[in-house]
Amino acid sequence: MSSTPTLERDQMASAPSSTENSSESTLDQAPQTPSKRLERDVERDSIYSNDVPWEAHPERLADVRRGLKQRHIHMFALAGTIGTGLFLSSGKALAEAGPLGAFLGYSIMGLITAAVAYTASEMSAFSPRSGGFVRHITQFVDPVLGAVTGWNFWYSMAITAVVELVATCILVSYWAPQVHIAILITVFWIPMVLINLGPVRYYGEVEFGFALLKITLIVMLLIVGLVITAGGGPNHESIGFRYWTDPGPFRQLALSGDRTIGGSWGRFLAVWSTLINAAFAYGNIQVVAIAGCETKNPRVAIPKALNKTFTRVVLFYISSIFMIGLLLPSTEPLLLNGSGTAAQSPFVVAMRRAGIRVLPDVVNAVVLSSAFSSGVSCIFIASRALIGLAEDGNAPVIFSRTNRLGNPWVAVVCSSSFGALGYLSVTEKSMNVLLWLINLSAVAGLVSWIILCIGYLRFYAAIKAQGYTRDELPYKGPFQPFTAWFALVMVILITFFSGFKVFMKGQFLVADFLSNYINVFAFLGIYITWKLYTRDWQLCRPAAKIDLSEFAAIHKEQEQNLITLPTRTTSRSSRRQRLFVCLC
Repeated sequence: MSSTPTLERDQMASAPSSTENSSESTLDQAPQTPSKRLERDVERDSIYSNDVPWEAHPERLADVRRGLKQRHIHMFALAGTIGTGLFLSSGKALAEAGPLGAFLGYSIMGLITAAVAYTASEMSAFSPRSGGFVRHITQFVDPVLGAVTGWNFWYSMAITAVVELVATCILVSYWAPQVHIAILITVFWIPMVLINLGPVRYYGEVEFGFALLKITLIVMLLIVGLVITAGGGPNHESIGFRYWTDPGPFRQLALSGDRTIGGSWGRFLAVWSTLINAAFAYGNIQVVAIAGCETKNPRVAIPKALNKTFTRVVLFYISSIFMIGLLLPSTEPLLLNGSGTAAQSPFVVAMRRAGIRVLPDVVNAVVLSSAFSSGVSCIFIASRALIGLAEDGNAPVIFSRTNRLGNPWVAVVCSSSFGALGYLSVTEKSMNVLLWLINLSAVAGLVSWIILCIGYLRFYAAIKAQGYTRDELPYKGPFQPFTAWFALVMVILITFFSGFKVFMKGQFLVADFLSNYINVFAFLGIYITWKLYTRDWQLCRPAAKIDLSEFAAIHKEQEQNLITLPTRTTSRSSRRQRLFVCLC
């Protein structure tokens, strides 16, 4: 434990060199009002390390403008990335595990997601940098691991955008099944790219509007679902918990060739099989931390937004899965089970079964907009991850180039180019392609979560080794480091057993094996190759040598009343979080 007082450490870390002073005077020759100068200084100190001059930092090349507001970030946290995972592929979870099995699977994964969100928010509030947790891995663990993680994360977001693109086309086929899928992919792919090529404030407003639509839809579906189960639908048929009795709350694990694994083991495996589907549904929580870095005050905006994760998990996901289990039997043939080409969301199927004529079209339209919105968000996240890679020297510097609108157009174009994979659904059943892409995206996202948790544990160790305390952080996640350990262990288990079916007798399929494990093998292979190429044999930085100079900027912002550090007397929200975790 260091004996250096905190104030002395801050003064040592924040003492500017003569080079910095001369450089800043060159930049700031134009007269500025004190308020504008203060805002500019705060922005510099809150993002960049104090030992590097702002104008000499490579991130200056990107010049991504901060056009997002706190209301944008809060809405992203609640509903920004809700899309295919909830509105379309949730039917697969119900068909595989039954109503209670799907509910348990999404609840378990929801708790893991919340743990990852709290872990990511603590690092992002400490060091809000473009590229999000990818830059934190480089800073807190190892540059090679950060580089490989960055490419994996970029790939996972780019693939997820393709998933949402294909899902959008599938949902359109509900009205126009005769329209060729290639035409639909082109029609929706182009607007996804154009929205991301505009100013970031336009992206924020578009996503804000879509998020409002999603929230309105979910609330409406929950209310209508309660009315239908109580017998208030057009057919006046009271459902209640009928489908929890017949065909039952759980299903046995179904295998190819009409085989099943029965008993408690079969029910457990059926629930486990829903976790990878739930992981895809809950994915992309990083959009809050990454987009939050483009707000005016990220240290305040990011924690506030990520604290809404539990609201999103409980209100939107778990309650929606519960309602689907009440409205539909797990044997419904139109559920997304990979064996057909059904173009209906389980919500749409439920409305049609209840005899409601107009509402299914309304629901399908909003679900379609949700998938489109999520695709736009994924391209946004992927482009920002690519910027971070370029600025750290792990990708060509051209990807950090921006236009006069402050938009990283090269990174956007490159990230959106994966949309061409959507044309694979022209030759294959679109549902099969969708399920393969979902597995690819989910596993790549889980690998990123594993590395994120490792990065936090190194960050936590550095705080202790260098004599700081977590009370000095702008945000403290609950129950750390146990929350990070819980998320790390669970995500590792889910990742390595995601494709357990292919190892059962007579169940091996090359496509299923690759969609579940190719990302793991690719990540390990690239990491080992990169280590051999650089001859860097150090697995992680020593905790005492990890750069924590950002503490100086935090204390400076606190003195200027720009942020308020959490205290024992003002942590009512933190106590509510702990209580809610215990209840879960």
